[in-house]
Amino acid sequence: MATTPFTHYSSQSSLHIHDPYRAAMLTQPANLRQALKDAQVDASKSLMGIAHSIQSTSFTKLLAITKPDFLFIDVEYGMFDRLMLHE
Repeated sequence: MATTPFTHYSSQSSLHIHDPYRAAMLTQPANLRQALKDAQVDASKSLMGIAHSIQSTSFTKLLAITKPDFLFIDVEYGMFDRLMLHE
C-alpha cells in the first residue's frame, strides 16, 4: 500500500518498531518507567530523550525519526489542542 502524508499510523507497518519499551500505538504511553529501571541496573545502558514544546506535528515527527528512547512534549504553556496532540 502506498503511503501518503495522510495515511494513518496504524496502517503503516514499516513505522512500527518492535521494542520492549515502545508502546503499541503512538497514542498509548510507552514503558519509560521500565526503561529507566533497566538503565539504573545496568551501567552500560544509557537513554537518550528529547523534550520540546514546539507546536508542530512536522517537527515532532522529525524528532521521532531520530529514534530517541523517549520524546517528552511539554504542553503546559503551548497552544496545543487535542487533535494536534493525537496526530
